[in-house]
Amino acid sequence: MINEEQVKKLLKIAKNLKILYVEDDINLQNNMLNILENFFSDIYVADNGKEGLDIFKDNINTESNFDIVISDLDMPEIDGFEMCSQILETKPDQKIIITTAFATKENINKLVEQNIEVLKVLEKPIKMNQFIIILLELLKK
Repeated sequence: MINEEQVKKLLKIAKNLKILYVEDDINLQNNMLNILENFFSDIYVADNGKEGLDIFKDNINTESNFDIVISDLDMPEIDGFEMCSQILETKPDQKIIITTAFATKENINKLVEQNIEVLKVLEKPIKMNQFIIILLELLKK
């Protein structure tokens, strides 16, 4: 369980970070945006992997790259596996959090096989406590 001090710490750290959130399910996207907007002020949203990759590439040579990419795996046009793979080819140290309703051994193995190094996999529906703990761990690095 998280405490008030942890939330305050996250609020202080996260307010200046740039986030790319990629999710094709509009209801999940809106719910997650409600959570993200509590912590981050600079959030870019994509509806599929192709759009996410385009937004990432458009911002890669700017002054402020994305601090964190949060992405679903099962999406149209380009899935999350391919998008994350291409992102890591461009920026190998990119911090990535995967959100999926299918955190199966098969999907985890596919990430490993494709050398997609993600920092965390969050199973949907996302629980606020779990998400905050993962963000705190991620931002310590």
